[in-house]
Order: sequence, then C-alpha cells, then structure tokens
Amino acid sequence: MNSAVDTLLHQTPSQSIKKRLEPVVKAAFSRQDFHQCNMRDIAKKAGVGYGTIYKYYGSKEKFLFAFVDEWLGELVARIIDHLQGLEEIKEKLRKAFWVQLDYYERNPDLGRIILMTIPLTTWMADQTFVQKRMTDTS
Repeated sequence: MNSAVDTLLHQTPSQSIKKRLEPVVKAAFSRQDFHQCNMRDIAKKAGVGYGTIYKYYGSKEKFLFAFVDEWLGELVARIIDHLQGLEEIKEKLRKAFWVQLDYYERNPDLGRIILMTIPLTTWMADQTFVQKRMTDTS
C-alpha cells in the first residue's frame, strides 16, 4: 500500500459518525452472520455514506474490529478500575471474571458478535485482537 492510501485509511472518523454507526453496527452484526451483513444497508440506516465507511475503515472486517476494539476497551477500563487496591491474585481473578460477566449481561449484542459473528481467524491476525491494555495489566 502506498503512503497516501495508508494515511487515508488511518484517519479517524468523527464522534458524530461513530455515534450514528454504533447502534446500527451492534444490531446488524449481533443478529446476522458476518457475511450476511450488508454494508450499504448499515450505511443507509446510520445516515452515513457507504464510501465514508470504507474511507475510514478500509474493509468490512476492519470496520467491525474497530467497533469491537472500542467496546472491549470499555470493558478493559472497567476491569482495571475494579482491580484497584486488590492484592491477592484470587481476588483479582474473581473480580475480573465478575466484571466480564456483568459487562456481557449488560451488552449481550457484543457477546453475540464476539462469540458467533466475528471472523475469528481474521480477527486474531488483526492488531485489535491483542487488547494490549489488558495484556499489559499486571
């Protein structure tokens, strides 16, 4: 990829665009198989140009991974917050497990996306899979 295209694909969409896309992405990818989700329908329902999605995300996979990364970032922040002041590993594990269960109970669409929709092999090869902030937490 040349540097001009690379730079274009690494731009970040505005909060307004993300805010319009987020509920549509959750609904679409949590209720349908990844390959059945139609990007034109998502763009139309969100009131965002089809080309705008590809301008910022580059592909359907990267598009979904970007949202999953943000949602998991919220989960990681909650886990880190709840681990403050805990010393024993048993308590840290118990708390981390509880926070995850609570998060997925409150966000069942994300659970469905991660467990049933997301193309796992492709996601594992993407940098968003690592969740570096969580793996760097001791």
